[in-house]
Amino acid sequence: MNLSVLDISDNFFQGYITPEIGTYMARLIYVNMSGNGFSGSIPSSLGNMSLLEYLDLSNNRLSGNITEDLTIGCVSLIELILSNNSLQGQIFSETSNLRFLYELQLDGNQFTGSIPHSLSDSSFLRVLDLSHNNLYGTIPRWLGNMYFLRVLDLSMNNISGSLPSNLFSSNIREIYLSRNELQGSLEDAFYGCYELNVLDSDHNHMTGSIPSCHNLRVMDISYNHLFGKIPNWIRNMSSLQILDLSQNNISGSLPSNFCPRDLTEVHLSKNMLQGLLKDSFYNCPLLVVLDLSHNNLIGRTPKWIGEIPLGYILLSHNHFEGEIPIQLCKLDKLSLIDLSYNNLSGHIPHCLRCSSNYWYRQQEALLDPPTTALAPSVAYSPDVQPEQPVEFTTKNSSYFYQPSILHYFSGIDLSCNNLTGEIPPELGKLDMIKVLNLSHNKLIGAIPPTFSNLRQIESLDLSYNNLEGKIPPQLTQLYSLAVFNVAHNNLSGKTPERVAQFATFDQSSYEGNPFLCGLPLPNN
Repeated sequence: MNLSVLDISDNFFQGYITPEIGTYMARLIYVNMSGNGFSGSIPSSLGNMSLLEYLDLSNNRLSGNITEDLTIGCVSLIELILSNNSLQGQIFSETSNLRFLYELQLDGNQFTGSIPHSLSDSSFLRVLDLSHNNLYGTIPRWLGNMYFLRVLDLSMNNISGSLPSNLFSSNIREIYLSRNELQGSLEDAFYGCYELNVLDSDHNHMTGSIPSCHNLRVMDISYNHLFGKIPNWIRNMSSLQILDLSQNNISGSLPSNFCPRDLTEVHLSKNMLQGLLKDSFYNCPLLVVLDLSHNNLIGRTPKWIGEIPLGYILLSHNHFEGEIPIQLCKLDKLSLIDLSYNNLSGHIPHCLRCSSNYWYRQQEALLDPPTTALAPSVAYSPDVQPEQPVEFTTKNSSYFYQPSILHYFSGIDLSCNNLTGEIPPELGKLDMIKVLNLSHNKLIGAIPPTFSNLRQIESLDLSYNNLEGKIPPQLTQLYSLAVFNVAHNNLSGKTPERVAQFATFDQSSYEGNPFLCGLPLPNN
């Protein structure tokens, strides 16, 4: 048969791939069977396809090894994509004839063993993705000698040892090493990294100070053991967009005005930073995410925080004091505000805004519909959508929210401060908010009846304050509510009718209010 192209991708085919496919269709150049339900092993007859340049069997249920017939017989292969199957064993045997291989994607399988030396013969390799497997051993030095290699992804394996000294001085543009067992000094391996744009090495055991690599667009070295101060030269990294150094041992104060012009995300949580914020992020025209939580920062929250286009402000577990700056009300695309566990005082600003990025985009579409055939992401104003996960507490637990979830999520956490005054009824206008936590403050007055407008809310915590009066009966209309807590206040009267979600709340939601009665409290 003279068929040269076979594309049956993204269907509902199941069963085995015909064992004789390579015999009957030996002249195939392009084969794409991805996105089906094929099971069984990869047919050894594929090795008969000496003209085959493209093979994609990804997103199936294939098992077994990569047949040696394929790696020896498919001498013309340029792209081999076997991602997201259940393949196992060694990646390749010691013998391989895939000398023209340009792209190799084996991620999302169960391969074991070390990175095979036979891959070094594929000298034209440009993309190598071995992530999400069970590989072990060290990163071989010959990877740094692969002249054409641009993308290397070894994340989510069990690779150990230190980084080869020539890896970052190569032509590689993107390196992904997250969630392995790597160790040693990261700074020592960074000499001459002129081409590197993306470094993702989170959740390892790397030590040393923050490495210098001026062309980076993404630097994620979170969850390691880096130490020292944040260097002033970071402000000269003109391409840097995402900086994530969270969960390290970084100390000292934040440099003044160190913000590169294109920076959109700063994640520095869970370090040992101290001192004042001063003007560290004053000149950040594109900053969307600012996460400085779990540090030892002091002083007042700076007023310039309302001058940058923040969508996610996370300053919890520090020692900030003074009032919540009214300038926060100038931020018209806020999705997350977490100022919990500080020493903030004064009243809650009545003008706070908070909604999901999805809602803001919908409003833009209504007010200014696209006039061209461009996709919405092109026709509308830039997103305030993060690319890194963000940690936020909801329903009494802390979660890492992935960017795809954050698009639909919004919340305010002002708990564990010294806030006083009444709860602004204007907060009831935040009808798209998912989480509102005002607990452990010194708030007085009644629960605003306007809270019945929070139709999307899932977690509402007003406990440990000095609130009084009755619980608004209209709150039973909050059908999405999963956590409700008004315990330890001075509320009186009857508890809300036990209907819908309120039938699920137990005594702990109401306890500590001596003048409150009704189920589920014992004083009916």
